[in-house]
Amino acid sequence: MGQWDGRTVGLWDGRTVGLWDGRTVGQWDCGTVGLWDWDKEGRVLGLPDFSKRIWVAEAMDAVDCDEAMLLRTIAQFGGINRLVSRYRTLLARTVLRDMRDAPEREYHLVDLGAGGCDIPAWLLQRSRQLGLRLRVTALDSDARTVAWAQRRWAREEGLTVVCAGAEELARFGPVDYVFANHFLHHLPDEAIRPILARVRDVAARGYVLADIRRGAFAYMGVTLLNGLFFRRSFALADGQLSVRKGFLKSELEALLPAGVPAGMAGSSSPAGTAGSGARVETLFPARLAVVGGEVFR
Repeated sequence: MGQWDGRTVGLWDGRTVGLWDGRTVGQWDCGTVGLWDWDKEGRVLGLPDFSKRIWVAEAMDAVDCDEAMLLRTIAQFGGINRLVSRYRTLLARTVLRDMRDAPEREYHLVDLGAGGCDIPAWLLQRSRQLGLRLRVTALDSDARTVAWAQRRWAREEGLTVVCAGAEELARFGPVDYVFANHFLHHLPDEAIRPILARVRDVAARGYVLADIRRGAFAYMGVTLLNGLFFRRSFALADGQLSVRKGFLKSELEALLPAGVPAGMAGSSSPAGTAGSGARVETLFPARLAVVGGEVFR
């Protein structure tokens, strides 16, 4: 018995109680099994199968999930996103670069599934540092998350947090940009193409939707990072499940909606032409991004 004992209790124990336990501690149980998969007799099978995308609801998506756990997870998103999401790189070379071409005008961005709104808050702050004018409408479908974000960012100038789902996007448009981080993997395959088409039609200038590139590297990284530093929340179990719900580049490319062929739309294109030149980009570590729009080609 001791720190390294995997049979009774210890750091590596996945059968009884420990960092990797996904079977016996209810809050971590999401149908995966800690770092490793196990069979019904408790034998280690190895890492999960990443060859195919799975889709099951995450614990935090349940309307009756524990509110304290949910809000603790939302609060942790700022640190998690800063470490792994690469949103600053993506937004700097798309949205911020485009805004700097005409700094005298005001721009409007909608963030889908904004969660705790750490990303739109950073974007607004960075825009002000660069002398740019931006307002952000952050949408999330969970009323508890929205209330938390409204309190957290009550003094953030230019940020409006609204309880609304992606199916309501059209009523906020047209807008200059649409952004989302870790939103697409919450959707089943059949819902993704219609959502991307809606985004394309609302974003007059361009859109960026970032998500997870599925694989063992991402899975082990989430397990170590969230298991060690983001405790007492849904971050570990839902994070592992999110990786398994993530995408390969070819899968996401196959879900892109048909758009205006590249080169056919002018630079002053209205909403509805931002599908021009849509593509899927890869970023380290284990990131994918759907980037589309006339100005982001």
